Amino acid sequence: MSLELELNPEENEINGDSRKFAQVFDNLIQDATKYPAENPPLRVGSHQADHEILIWFEDNGIGIPESELP
Repeated sequence: MSLELELNPEENEINGDSRKFAQVFDNLIQDATKYPAENPPLRVGSHQADHEILIWFEDNGIGIPESELP
């Protein structure tokens, strides 16, 4: 699996508990590597919207069944 980053270094700093933030990233990356499609890239990106920084993860794995989504 390859990792593709689309992060904008111009964006503002994120304030918060760095350990919890790292744990969220770790969980998402581990999940993406457990259920991959054939040789997929894992894409991680961010962009700023108003006063928020949005961070997204994208892969082409099997996904979450719609019945389990909130």
